[in-house]
Amino acid sequence: MPNSNKVMLKEAISPDYWAFHGKTLESAERCYKYNQSRSFRNIFEVCIREDTAATKVEYIAQRLIPAVFERYNAICKQFREWEKLKISDMALFCENVTNINAELDLIDGHKNHKFIQTLKHISSIPHWIERLEELETVLQLFNIASNKDDWLKESIDSLRGDSLKGDPLKNNSMKLSQINSFFAKLGKNLSNVNNECWKLIKELSNADDFISFLKEIAEHDIKNLINGVDDHSDERLIQEGTVSSLIEVQRFLLPFMNNNKKETIKSFLDSLSDVINENPTLGEKIALCNSCNMALRNMYQSIENRGEATKEKIKNADF
Repeated sequence: MPNSNKVMLKEAISPDYWAFHGKTLESAERCYKYNQSRSFRNIFEVCIREDTAATKVEYIAQRLIPAVFERYNAICKQFREWEKLKISDMALFCENVTNINAELDLIDGHKNHKFIQTLKHISSIPHWIERLEELETVLQLFNIASNKDDWLKESIDSLRGDSLKGDPLKNNSMKLSQINSFFAKLGKNLSNVNNECWKLIKELSNADDFISFLKEIAEHDIKNLINGVDDHSDERLIQEGTVSSLIEVQRFLLPFMNNNKKETIKSFLDSLSDVINENPTLGEKIALCNSCNMALRNMYQSIENRGEATKEKIKNADF
């Protein structure tokens, strides 16, 4: 309490002095149980945005908080017939929630395993959209054509629902009864993709310029670049380890550069999983090379030009 050390005893024992705090105490006690609840916070944030009059503590305690609980309880009441609900009905409850069990602990009678699994899947939808779109980008980088059974595009469309770049939860009409089977099918299609492989996919999706460079030098032997680090290091921005990483990345990704190779999404992911199992740090090396992409290009071009100049001198030399 501000300036509480300056309050006189006579003021403190006056009923009127504590009247203001008494009005807020009930709301504070009621909210305390939910102080760690992300779902409750979601609803509170929406309510306070919608209520332009909620600018004073007394109003928030007496008007806004009851409205928040009314909305929160209305959402929870729907859980009795949760299989009839759509993802959009659960958007507020699940948005940014990382611990579904903790949220349901605050609600009586909703510890159904299937329901819990469904809510966990809903909370993970933005994460999965990001992953699948990164995979889609990588497939395009390596010219992996989609077939008639394009489960990847269908999965992204299903997760995005009616939104393009908007909120995928608030605009998704998929029934909750369909979610667990949807994710089971998705998991089957991605059965060989572990977390390390997803990290590799993420790095590849952010490295389109570097991948273009790799395609340009795909058939070139670049092992001799290591000898040119000192002379052509673009103001020594490139360390020997960076060039070693480039050589290794080229070696591992070269098979994917073959445009004549007809790959499916599954075979591509199988190959990518084999690569990451053989070299778990490949994603980090790609990230390093990508951050030095222009310097590596300049170095490669400089050494290539020097080689061409040497060949020309030999060709024109008199013997």
